[in-house]
Amino acid sequence: MDRAGQLALEFRLLGPVEVVSAGSALAPGGLRERALLALLLVHANELVSRDRLIDGLWGEHAPATAKNALQVAVHGLRKVLGAERIATEGTGYRLRVEDGELDLDRFGDLVAGARARAPATTAAALREALALWRGPALANVDAPFAPVEAGRLGELRTAAFEALIEAELELGRHAELVGELETFIVAHPFRERPREQLMLALYRSGRQAEALAAYGEARRVLVGELGIEPGRELQELERSILRHDPALTLPARPAAGPTNLPAALTPLIGRSLELAAVSSLLRRSDVRLLTLTGPGGTGKTRLALEAASELLPDFEDGVVFVDLAPLEDATLVTSTIARALGLASGDDGAADFLRLRTCLLLLDNFERVDAAAALVAELLAVAPRLAVLATSRAPLRLDGEHEYAVSPLRTPSAADARDPEALGRNEAVALFVARARAARHDFALTADNAPAVAEICVALDGLPLALELAAARVKLLPPRALLERLGQRLDLLTGGPRDAPARHQTLRATLAWSHEALASSEQRLFARLAVFAGGCTIEAAEAVCGAHPDHLAGLVERSLLRHEPGEGAARFRMLETVRAYAIEQFESGSETAVIQEAHASFFLAVAEEADAALWSPIQGPERPAWLERLDADHDNFRAALTWADRHDPETELRLAGALGDFWGERGHPEEGLEWLERSLARAEGLPARLRAKALHQASYLSFGRNDHGRGAVLGQAALALYRELGDREGAGRTVHFLGLAAMARG
Repeated sequence: MDRAGQLALEFRLLGPVEVVSAGSALAPGGLRERALLALLLVHANELVSRDRLIDGLWGEHAPATAKNALQVAVHGLRKVLGAERIATEGTGYRLRVEDGELDLDRFGDLVAGARARAPATTAAALREALALWRGPALANVDAPFAPVEAGRLGELRTAAFEALIEAELELGRHAELVGELETFIVAHPFRERPREQLMLALYRSGRQAEALAAYGEARRVLVGELGIEPGRELQELERSILRHDPALTLPARPAAGPTNLPAALTPLIGRSLELAAVSSLLRRSDVRLLTLTGPGGTGKTRLALEAASELLPDFEDGVVFVDLAPLEDATLVTSTIARALGLASGDDGAADFLRLRTCLLLLDNFERVDAAAALVAELLAVAPRLAVLATSRAPLRLDGEHEYAVSPLRTPSAADARDPEALGRNEAVALFVARARAARHDFALTADNAPAVAEICVALDGLPLALELAAARVKLLPPRALLERLGQRLDLLTGGPRDAPARHQTLRATLAWSHEALASSEQRLFARLAVFAGGCTIEAAEAVCGAHPDHLAGLVERSLLRHEPGEGAARFRMLETVRAYAIEQFESGSETAVIQEAHASFFLAVAEEADAALWSPIQGPERPAWLERLDADHDNFRAALTWADRHDPETELRLAGALGDFWGERGHPEEGLEWLERSLARAEGLPARLRAKALHQASYLSFGRNDHGRGAVLGQAALALYRELGDREGAGRTVHFLGLAAMARG
């Protein structure tokens, strides 16, 4: 793969010309290359002729060598961007740019999307667009075409700023705009529209004399430097200010539209970034369907309600909450929406009602009626000013849908746990403490209980519902005692508020709600996947559980399984709270023994393949990769050893022997010795080659712990078995190792 294939590039023009990848800049090599890049970006995805490029780069004074110089510059750019980025077509070139790679395109989309929207939506979009600018356009480009293009782009920026001020004035923010307008006018002294806006902002702020003085300054500049009188609009505005024209008064903002949103009884904790992101998305003209997804108990509904409440002023015809949780029949969704809109019971006229309204529908718990997704598409098609915010454990999978995954709260790190101040700022800890205080008014985070509280938050995956149910238990159990009982979390975390939905009164009920929505094949796979500790690769899931990729994707889509891409093999993992429920389903089924045996067999094969690579006297570049893979599945090896310890001594001995090098290199000698000694204690009658390998590995780990006496005894036992077997390689390795250990002891 060439460089461009490895790098996601972002091209910038609204400021210095840059090419950005993964947070670092890739600078074109010289001034000519930078100018060429800028010229091609101005005409991104267009075919630009060689003559036009030469004219843009050199103007009327192009040298005789211009064609060759252009080819050299193109070659240099291709080294930076990748050869496939710049296509040669005939005697011209085309720079390929994907959607979202050029900040100029994002600026244009935001400005276009701001038109004909509510003032708050317009202002938010224009602020976001103007934030893309980092200085004058083409600031570091020196070429004949640059001044013209920079002027054109600068005019777009200025027009966007003026449109932003117009929207902000409609919102009644006149006092805050005065300083911003004064600064802008210094840079653009001859533009009359910003001067009108400044006069209006001053007048509406109760500063009539200053508004008239601003007109006097405008006239002085225009007459004195350009020799022209102010335009008709400026003159008329001055006369209107002098006569206190009522038309200048800010019209009363329409009251927020009607709503049936339930009032929150507790403040939202730890979701400020998510709230800002969701609100910002719904203010964009290109986002009309936004679905909040995530596992049960992550607080999707709470976040959606808070965002919908914040967006009330943006939807003049209201925000309507529709609770779909009680429904099991998708055909009832139409009438449920109609009733929430205040239409006659059973009326299905929701589409006609919404057709010309600017309205937000909040459809909560859509996962129970996902067959009604087509209805949402129909409503959006007939009602162009309708937006839909849905919460679901899976996306609706509709055209134009934007998905926002609501993750559990951030849990404290080890460093946070050592710093009480940092711990108190952690989102998960803050929620736990707030709910604990509601249950016991004198509860406080102290130096004594802080470590236990941090561990509780980590153990519960930062899942808001689990944290709230756990915090309620501090009335009876101090944090340390609560932590010790989390092994039985599904039995412990019960007793939610009586006014909460039944599915939120216990953790088990919340998870059952998701489980019941699965097809039988997905329920079977969900239970089988509980056998994996710490997640698994798709190969492991297929080999051990017979997983079909579509069923894995279904569990990921329903937020019961997490897909974690990485530099190595991607992994699938359950939150530990979700896995606790999956284990219940797994252990109550009839496949437990078969799947556990398949799990142990798979990881034995992995360990022995890794051992062959690590045991090889020629250490190749694959050694670090094998160690990282064994690291990733360490918990699975532990689970396989635990099963084998009860059911299959030979598998236990083979697996322990195969993991010896890994345990030694990765700093787990005590754990490795414990497993090796347990397996050797039950190894009578097992093949001598397995016992010899296990003895050798136990000797190696003992020496690694500086237990030289124990290491020598185990090494001699391994050597005797290798000689008895006639295994010269094994004997040679052991003698070599014993010799090194003897030298180390002097």
